[in-house]
Amino acid sequence: RSPLALKATLEALRRARAYTSLEQALTVEYRLCTHLYEAGEFIEGVRALIVDKDRAPKWSRPTLAAVTPADIEALFAPFPATEEPFGA
Repeated sequence: RSPLALKATLEALRRARAYTSLEQALTVEYRLCTHLYEAGEFIEGVRALIVDKDRAPKWSRPTLAAVTPADIEALFAPFPATEEPFGA
């Protein structure tokens, strides 16, 4: 339920229409998942549901309106060539 993850998922679905290969789709999925993990969204969700069990996550962007287009673009940004899967 992270607002950042929700908007990123919608953008991923929209972008997926243009992918021409499974390799391309998996590369983008890797980028997205890694960037979201590094942003702390997954960790905060686990903390709220499993560790503290308070069911009150404190997301990095607390509302959908707080998520900017730049936030979303950063999640899809490529890694250095040596870190990209499939050598992309």
